[in-house]
Amino acid sequence: QNRETLDAVAEHLAMRGSYCPGTALPQYGGGVFWHPDRGRPMRNSQGSAVRTQRMWQAVEATGSDCRLRIGNVHLPSERQLSREQAAAQRLAELEDLIASAEAGLDIIVGDFNEQPDGPVGECLARHGYVDAAATSDRARAPTNIAEGRGDQIWIKQRMSDRGLMHDVADKQRLARRDAGRHYLSDHLPLWITVEHR
Repeated sequence: QNRETLDAVAEHLAMRGSYCPGTALPQYGGGVFWHPDRGRPMRNSQGSAVRTQRMWQAVEATGSDCRLRIGNVHLPSERQLSREQAAAQRLAELEDLIASAEAGLDIIVGDFNEQPDGPVGECLARHGYVDAAATSDRARAPTNIAEGRGDQIWIKQRMSDRGLMHDVADKQRLARRDAGRHYLSDHLPLWITVEHR
């Protein structure tokens, strides 16, 4: 994951995008794509007062008469931090992302490195978000090859009745047997479709 990869994928898809490297751990970056002239970066963790371990970014996607503000996160895991440190850092970074958008974020998506019923999910619920998978009867669908749900999409409560569809790619679609790897990624693609009203 780096800016060159984002640029290559964006060119292949004929889209534009924004990349944010991890702050303390640059290799844990992330990106967001949008159709040309239909989006813009707003803020990211590189300018944050919170010492972010990985990354977050806020972007705005626009349509002919609609606008969505989307947060993309890669929150810390217990790989580099103790369980307690990782839990506290996840909450600090999530609160920082939520506070970054003056008008609020409509959708927050990414690798939360925690199950939806943990402290991060509780924080999101306090801020008026709901787990998109739960509103679509997909709460049991794993989002990684280890069968967990660390990757999630949360939407504002007011959007939960907008013909929401949430789905996750089956892990067999990512299966491969080259270069000693069995899967293209340990994270499964997930997406939502929301009707504009």
